[in-house]
Amino acid sequence: MVENIKTIGQIYDEVAQSFYEMREAFTTEKKYIDMFVEKVVNGGLVLDLGCGCGTPIDVYLVNKGFDVVGLDDSEAMLVLAAHHIPEMRVLWADMRDAQFEPEFDGIIEWWSLFHLPVAEQKKVIQNSHGWLVKGGVFQFTTGSYAYEESSNVMLGVELPYYSASREEYELLLEEIGYKKVFCESDQEGHLVWMVEKV
Repeated sequence: MVENIKTIGQIYDEVAQSFYEMREAFTTEKKYIDMFVEKVVNGGLVLDLGCGCGTPIDVYLVNKGFDVVGLDDSEAMLVLAAHHIPEMRVLWADMRDAQFEPEFDGIIEWWSLFHLPVAEQKKVIQNSHGWLVKGGVFQFTTGSYAYEESSNVMLGVELPYYSASREEYELLLEEIGYKKVFCESDQEGHLVWMVEKV
């Protein structure tokens, strides 16, 4: 088991090139990215939390005319992102420690939040509300049921995964003041959410 969540970025550093090659193309997410694009102001400022190497999502968003800021805890991933998508600004940081003004028209997160324990996921989700302008949207992914910690080997490295229940996320979003646009499963055990700051 991976016990120190602070090492997640370092773990991804070890497999950055292999991860880039694995993530060159969309899998299940393009349908949802298109829904995000439809909701965000044309040419708007978008934050990608846990952007990794920037492919395929940030390439797609940049090509659609968005001003993209990618944040990740893996320095090696960001080097790849900066090389392959020079139009994107990159920030080397832990999403739990990020601080922004309410400046983003959209925030997106795919397959990274679930590496954080549930209490820390909730903190990031809550903070995201303060980073969006009014009418801004946040698309993010979670597990579809509650589990404290499970681990899985990806590209030869072991990573932790956590999730609250769907109902617990629903309650959190309501308490924060987000308006739900949709929540649906794109694959077994995985949910895609999109919410709006009203």
